[in-house]
Amino acid sequence: MMFPWSRRRDRELDDELRAHLRMAVEERVARGERREDAELAARREFGNLGVVQEVTREMRGGGWRPPRLSPGTGRACGTGSGTGRPP
Repeated sequence: MMFPWSRRRDRELDDELRAHLRMAVEERVARGERREDAELAARREFGNLGVVQEVTREMRGGGWRPPRLSPGTGRACGTGSGTGRPP
């Protein structure tokens, strides 16, 4: 399920990342690189856009992950008394 504010945040993140990529290309072109070479180099330097988006979402608290289950108990990790024993 995706909430309306999640879609808006995703669009804003996408716009922001693309703006950074455009700025990197423009800086390289201004230094004398051909546009095609500048685009390839900026993309290579920037990395995988999908991975950058996912990492950024997680850092902002927008990524959802299912809870990790503790082996043996089937409970979410971090529940219980903290002694390693079931509560």
